This record gives sequence, C-alpha cells and structure tokens, in this order.
Amino acid sequence: MNYRELAAIVLVAAASLWGCALQHQLVKTVEKKVTMLEKSVAQYHDDLRESTEQRRLEDVAACSASETFSAKVPFTKDDNDWWVAESGAMFLFPRGIVVGQRNDDCVYGDGVLSVDHGDTNNGHNCPAGNGAVTFGYASTASGDSSSVLGGFKNTASGIRSSVSGGRSNHATAKYSSVAAGAQNMATGDDSSVSGGYNNLASAASSSVASGVSNAAQGLYSSVAGGRNNLATGKSSSVVAGFKNEAQEEYSSVSGGSSNLAADKYSTVTGGFANKATGLYSSVSCGKNNEY
Repeated sequence: MNYRELAAIVLVAAASLWGCALQHQLVKTVEKKVTMLEKSVAQYHDDLRESTEQRRLEDVAACSASETFSAKVPFTKDDNDWWVAESGAMFLFPRGIVVGQRNDDCVYGDGVLSVDHGDTNNGHNCPAGNGAVTFGYASTASGDSSSVLGGFKNTASGIRSSVSGGRSNHATAKYSSVAAGAQNMATGDDSSVSGGYNNLASAASSSVASGVSNAAQGLYSSVAGGRNNLATGKSSSVVAGFKNEAQEEYSSVSGGSSNLAADKYSTVTGGFANKATGLYSSVSCGKNNEY
C-alpha cells in the first residue's frame, strides 16, 4: 500500500468520524428542543387547567353573589319596566332621600326628604334641619323637623315650623306656620299666617288669617282680614276693614276704617275714625265718635 492509498483511507475515516460527531450533536440538540417543547406543552396544560378552574370558581362566586343580592333586594320589575317593591316591605334611610337633583350648596340634615326638580346640573331645595322635608322650588327647611311642602322661595327655619305653599313666606319661630300667600311671616312661637300678602304674626300664639299688610303683635292676638290692620294688645283682635287697631288686652275692632280700640275690653264695631278709649267702652258705628 502506497502513501496515496493510506492518505485516502485516513481521509475517509476522518470524514466518517466527523459526520458521526456532527450527527450526534444534532441528535442531542433535537432531544433538548423536544424536551423544552414537552415542558412548554405541560406548562400550557397546567395553566389552562388553572385558568379554567379559576373561571369556574369566579362563576360560582358570581352566581352565589347574584342569588344573595336577588334574595335581599325587595324589588321586582313589572311589565311596564317599573321597579315595584314587595308588598309589606319597609325601608330605613338613616341619612335621607333626595328625589331629583342634589343641591351642592346645601348641608343636608339627617333623616331628610327632598323632592328637588332643580336645574340640569344642580338642585335648589335644602332640608338642612334634622328630620326636615322640602318640596317645591328653592325651598329651605333649616329647623329640626321643619317642612316646606310647596311653593317658591319659602323658608321654615324654626324648630317644627312649616310652610305649606305660596311664595317668599317665612316661618322662623318654634311651631310657627304659614299656609299660603306671599311674603308672609310667622315669627312668634306657635304663630300662624293662613294666607294673604305681606302679613305678620310676630307674637307668641298670634295669627293672621288673610288680607294685606296686617300684623298681629300681641300675645294671642289675631287679625282675620282686611288691610293695614294691627292687633297689639294681648288677646286683641281685628276682624276686617282698613287701618284699624286694637291696642289693649281683649280689645277688638270688627270693621270699618281707621278705628281704634284703646283700652281693655273696648270695642269698635264699624264706621270711620271711631275710638273706644275707656275700660269696657264701645262704639257701634258712625264717624269720629269717641267713648
């Protein structure tokens, strides 16, 4: 065997060894990749099982919560898409209820009720007192247990005071009330104005029933109607007329114009510019009479 033949055999053997080594390396690489792929597939299946179980638990929890919520909510939706409370259901609202718009400028009391149409972005009623109620527009109930039940710009600021309606009426004292009318004021405890315009009941338990610019300023005094009448004595009264005045205790003017009952138990029934100035005195009618 000559040198060339030996060199050829060595070259073939070396190529075979190199090929075997390369094939072995390729096999190991493929095995490594297969192992990694198997691990990835196993991890995917584990993640899938975990995700499926998590979704199942969430669905169970949601279903349970829905059933619990449905069991607690005392409402059902009727055929007209209205929510209707269960028969006999009772509701407790410690802070209160606002129907319509919230008034951002109001500090609401506790246990209040307000129906407030308001504007697009803000309400105007303010039940600031505890247990207060406001209806109407621009109504304020700032006294505890006070109420404004309607009207425009009415205010009930006394404890347990009330305004039923009208415009720009004010009940400022304890248990005071204004029923209707405009610009009326009940400022004495237990005082009342039933209606009319610009009337004032300023003494305790005083009252004005109606009329214009009448004032009951004496304790238990009253003005039934008329215009510019004044009852200043205790338990005094003016029934009607114009610019009549009952000044003393239990004095009274029934009607007429510019009449004056100036002493205790004095009375003027009617007429013009009559005066009853003595104790138990009386003038029935006429003009410019004085007794």
